[in-house]
Amino acid sequence: MKKRLIPLISTCLLLGSVNSVFADVYVEGYYRSDGTYVRPHMRSSPDGVKWNNYGPSQRSIELMNPHLRDYDGDGISNSYDFDDDNDGWFDDYDSNQYGR
Repeated sequence: MKKRLIPLISTCLLLGSVNSVFADVYVEGYYRSDGTYVRPHMRSSPDGVKWNNYGPSQRSIELMNPHLRDYDGDGISNSYDFDDDNDGWFDDYDSNQYGR
């Protein structure tokens, strides 16, 4: 019984940690120090990896549904696209990930 229980518990712990890595984060609206208001929006959970980030919103509908964000218009959402600006460089190695 113990031999079956240990792999089951470790699998549950592993799956729980994987799901928390890909969590969306809701950011409430706030004012910056210069007085600019930032609207509420969704962003990807910070993890130190560039390619799986949602990127900037180009339309209002993308603020609350970040999976629609496709910076280069190639049909692949930024969170799954390894090259968000389609310049030939993987996002993790690109200093200008969104063409800025």
